[in-house]
Amino acid sequence: MSQGATVTRVCSKCGVEKEVSAFHRCKRNKDGYSHQCKDCVNAYSRNWLANKPGYNTANNQKWRAKNRGHVRKKRVEEYQRDKKKVAALSRKWLLRRQYNLTLKQYDEMLKAQGGVCAICGEDNGERNLVVDHNHETNKIRGLLCTKCNAALGLLGDDLPGLLAAASYLAMNDA
Repeated sequence: MSQGATVTRVCSKCGVEKEVSAFHRCKRNKDGYSHQCKDCVNAYSRNWLANKPGYNTANNQKWRAKNRGHVRKKRVEEYQRDKKKVAALSRKWLLRRQYNLTLKQYDEMLKAQGGVCAICGEDNGERNLVVDHNHETNKIRGLLCTKCNAALGLLGDDLPGLLAAASYLAMNDA
């Protein structure tokens, strides 16, 4: 493609060739743009709303203005629900990708540990315990709370360093 040439595509709805800036971005399509132009999408939306029984844009806006608290509460509830769904999917994907571990295997490990950190014995509240593993062999050692996992990481998973820190604490707390 020569420099300065404009990229165009044909709208599948109206059949008019337009610049790609007249189309919405769409990651699912190979070229990254929607099949229908923005004008056709907007016209479809306006028509759909106009023909929806019992829907009146002006009345809807008035109701929303009067019930801002209710609308906000519902949006917050939807956001929290969706956030939990996304978090669960992300956790499932992360466990599989990083540790080749299923949620069922994670839950079995958690149950075997009594639902608490393998080092300090505390639960992590509402947060999940993290998977501790050997960074060289990727062998899973157990589930830890955030504090214990950070402590091991900061000491570099080094046993002599951990023992030195423990003896230091024992010597200076006596």
